[in-house]
Amino acid sequence: MIRIVFCYPPDEPTLRDSSCSKKRDIFAACFITAALLIFRPILFKTDIGSTSLEAAFAAIYLYVMPALIFFIAYLLMIIADTKLTDRRLSEKTGPLLFCAITAVVLHNLIDFAFFEPGVSTIFWALTACMAAWHLNKNKQHAAIFMLDKTFRITGVCLGILFTWVFLHFAVVPPVRASYLQEQAMQDAYTMFSRLNAAEKADPLSSEAYEMHGNILIRQFQMVKDKKPEILYQAIDCFTEAKKRDHANYSYYEKLSIIHDLLASIETGEAAKASREKAAYWIEQAIIKYPNSARLHIEAAEIAESNMNIEKALRHYQKAIEIEDAYREIFKVMYPDRDVFSRLGEDKYQLAKQKVKQFSSQRPINQ
Repeated sequence: MIRIVFCYPPDEPTLRDSSCSKKRDIFAACFITAALLIFRPILFKTDIGSTSLEAAFAAIYLYVMPALIFFIAYLLMIIADTKLTDRRLSEKTGPLLFCAITAVVLHNLIDFAFFEPGVSTIFWALTACMAAWHLNKNKQHAAIFMLDKTFRITGVCLGILFTWVFLHFAVVPPVRASYLQEQAMQDAYTMFSRLNAAEKADPLSSEAYEMHGNILIRQFQMVKDKKPEILYQAIDCFTEAKKRDHANYSYYEKLSIIHDLLASIETGEAAKASREKAAYWIEQAIIKYPNSARLHIEAAEIAESNMNIEKALRHYQKAIEIEDAYREIFKVMYPDRDVFSRLGEDKYQLAKQKVKQFSSQRPINQ
């Protein structure tokens, strides 16, 4: 921003090879490196060990090493730029970039790795380099023109304003919410108040509501005096979490689990209504994640408890179908390995037994 406001007129000689320019580049490298060392530990907190030796190793590996790699790479760029005399673009650059892009794509099409932030960033960075090479390989240098100083100052002020808006609305809320959630896990006395503050701090995130609801479920399961009010609070948490992230199947699953727990402590029509709600929410979870054998097993167990044998049979059959398809793919991808069951061998065999049992009962029921 300082360079934009106080830039030199185009007719003056460039400062690229001057000692002032080198000092400026080194200062920028040191400044960014210091920022990495300061802000990375704040934004990326982790358990760095219990002993001083473990903490020292973790700090060096997680925080110092990335900053050192950046600093060295930046210095190498400065040295290369000062020694580079021929700035013409090579004809080999394009094919090399194309091969790099192809390698990134082919290597990361397995298991949707292409959509991971790091891989995706590399792909688009290489694509941008390819586009820049194509546009500039035969073009002359762009004409240099000067903007009015008032215009430049206005642009910088707008940039500062937009940066503040971005930090205030996009960065600060999730960072503050994450900090409050971390503090909640460290102090049981202020846990719920901090979670409530985290829920309000980031109006777009469902994480605090999910954490709050899970804690309430565990609290209900641990206490001897089973109070339904705790589960009602958990329902409110997961209902709000569902509103904020309606595509997440786990919130519907948790609502089903909570209503099933309610049914276990209720009687009569209230218990029946809770079981029906549990069945409804597990069906909604399956709509969001139809290829989860585990969800189909849960739906089958709920249907069986509601004496809906036909529905339970369908879900058990679907769970077996999904697991069998997964096992076939696993054998193709990893022919030398033992099959790893996502559903679990116990549940898989239970589903088979239930299908055999219910299938033999169908003619009698009909």
